[in-house]
Amino acid sequence: MTLSSISFNDSRIDLMGVVTHIIHTARDNRGVSAIFQIKVKRTKFVVVAEFGSMKSFPDVGDIWLVTGEHKTDNTYGSQFKAEKAHKLLPDKDTPLDVLADFLVFGAAFTGITRHYANKLVRVFGNNLYSTLEHASIDELTATKGMNLSKSIAHNLLNSWTKLADESELIEYFDAKGFPLELVETARQLFGKDAIELLNKNPYLLYPIISIKAPNRHWKELDRSIRKSFKIKKSDRRRAISFIESLLYSAYREHGHMALPIGTIIDALEESNISFSLNSINTQSDEFQTLCLNKDKSKVQILGHSAIEGTISFLLNKRVSLGETDQAFNSAEVDIVLSKSELSLERMTAQQIKAISNGLTKTLSFVDGPSNSGKKLIIQVIAEVLLNNGENLWLISSPSGDDGEYLSGIGKESVNTFINNSSKRNKADALKNSIVVVNDAHTIDALMFYKLLKCLPLSARLCFVGDHRKLPPVGPGYVFGQLISNKSELITHLKHQYGCAPDNLLTHISSSLLVKGNDEINKLPSANFTEIQDVSIYETKETSQEILSNIAANIWLEMYLNFNKSYQLICAHSALCDQINKHVQQLRFTKKNVISFTSNEQTYYEGEQVIFIRKNQYLKIQSGQMAIVHKVYDAPILLRGRECVLSIKVNHKLLELTKDDLECLSLSYAINAYKVQSYKFENTILVLDNFYLISKSWLYTAINASRSSLIFIGDRDALNKKFNSTDFNRARYFGTPLELVG
Repeated sequence: MTLSSISFNDSRIDLMGVVTHIIHTARDNRGVSAIFQIKVKRTKFVVVAEFGSMKSFPDVGDIWLVTGEHKTDNTYGSQFKAEKAHKLLPDKDTPLDVLADFLVFGAAFTGITRHYANKLVRVFGNNLYSTLEHASIDELTATKGMNLSKSIAHNLLNSWTKLADESELIEYFDAKGFPLELVETARQLFGKDAIELLNKNPYLLYPIISIKAPNRHWKELDRSIRKSFKIKKSDRRRAISFIESLLYSAYREHGHMALPIGTIIDALEESNISFSLNSINTQSDEFQTLCLNKDKSKVQILGHSAIEGTISFLLNKRVSLGETDQAFNSAEVDIVLSKSELSLERMTAQQIKAISNGLTKTLSFVDGPSNSGKKLIIQVIAEVLLNNGENLWLISSPSGDDGEYLSGIGKESVNTFINNSSKRNKADALKNSIVVVNDAHTIDALMFYKLLKCLPLSARLCFVGDHRKLPPVGPGYVFGQLISNKSELITHLKHQYGCAPDNLLTHISSSLLVKGNDEINKLPSANFTEIQDVSIYETKETSQEILSNIAANIWLEMYLNFNKSYQLICAHSALCDQINKHVQQLRFTKKNVISFTSNEQTYYEGEQVIFIRKNQYLKIQSGQMAIVHKVYDAPILLRGRECVLSIKVNHKLLELTKDDLECLSLSYAINAYKVQSYKFENTILVLDNFYLISKSWLYTAINASRSSLIFIGDRDALNKKFNSTDFNRARYFGTPLELVG
């Protein structure tokens, strides 16, 4: 029986159509789920396929058969709830309207517009599938009424031929219990030999699975492989894949680029897997994925080793170019310093060295604690270079603080700079340029690699950072490795300015750099009738509910008593969300203040917000903070956009649509990673999870405050963290980053 586009089976409906839009996808230990839109004839339906109803994620252009019934959701309106949903490939029984949509929306069929699809249906009718299966390019272009060019005909038939390979691969994956969403990637990587290669080593699939949950994904794949291929527990292929899962987990969860040999051996023994690590480099494996660094006793993913090796090569290539033509002109430097009522005579030897390296070296590094003059050094280097007509670029954080000391100098985030580098290189805009990278300690290994790759070798680089602050969110810690080198290219600043002995906040900050002190025990208890430099509200409570209540009430108390807004900083993001809701409720409940609600999140005028993801249209990076300026009584049309409220970002007003709000979150409370490069007048540090709190966390959070700071938590536990030895937990790497100069 031929399946029609819409048919009825008892109370359930079968819909067959082409996916036109992906709304949401999710994966966990229950499987996959998705919300997507399919086009059936001339109607589009929103399909909700929950866990257990589907085996793979949909893609735009796929043909899907969904079985279920129409439901009306109070929030989202009419939806089609799917009991079963699975992907189909076109065959001789596929309805013509579905086949036409498949050609129009399929990413592979470039150039096949609705105009051409309608022509194909009109000319070939029910013979369309057979024609696409067997026709040649010449036959297609010669068909009366088609008027197809040879290039479009070639693309159409070539893409159609690939479907046969994909169909066979889908059947293979389905039979073996492999995730069907990996079919296309496997076909692209392994080509026509995909099935043959996977029969030789089915674990080749693992490296192309998302590393968001590396352990769980490996266990799921391993169960399917051992069941289908009868593979023994200590099979070499399985052992290598198991090691990959360890490395990807360490990469994802702890930022490691490699793992010690001992750690790998212990994990193999614990899982009863017999494998000699020495065979990694000696035995030839098809599609080798691991490397063993015996000198450093590390095991590493081959790709991660290549990234580290490339970073080291590109850095040292710049060093080998020698010094620039730019000489250190003390008079020019003094002119810039005089604007801040300073002179070279009042600068430390380290600061002078940092300025000199930045002006004369092809590569230089500056590392220093808070208040050690890093901003002044960047200002001097930048203004001297600009006065000499040099091509200067500043890479910095989304924070607006840089504007205070680098007036008139444009800056970009590292992501934006890399994204814009291609067109700039085509225009030679980066040739012989000088790039100053502020907050270099926040840049992970992959981003460091991309930055070096996008810059011509003629570009000079000056990296400025603070290794005591939190390491990058992503894997690796290039800046931390590089400043440990004994090289004249590296300047370590030590002297701290503005550390008045009578100010407890600056004293606490500088005390973090000293081992073994008793400063935390001297902190006064919080007194909410006055503003204290530093104080502590002592509690041994660890539940998020109670801590949220305490933090929100302290915030409100200080806001009502002194009309001052305190920035709350937590270790756990879930507590941040809870506090944000709690503060908002305390601040606005039962008050007649205009607001706007979208996706269960309400925004009031005057609220603190943060961009949790990049907004392409507004050109705002993730991490940028703002204030809700005005909530409109009714949406207003501006530049073709229906805007619902406006925000103030760095003294600039921006109008946001309802869709833009998906990038926003309340920011009364944020985690310490998001405060890097920001300075707040007043802060409250919630010591909610001491497993997540390190000395670097404390250093970053404490130095985010200018005037006053309140701790909430256990004094004894805080004292132990305050006096711990290391600022950063070690991040393992495979290839040492050593500077030759």
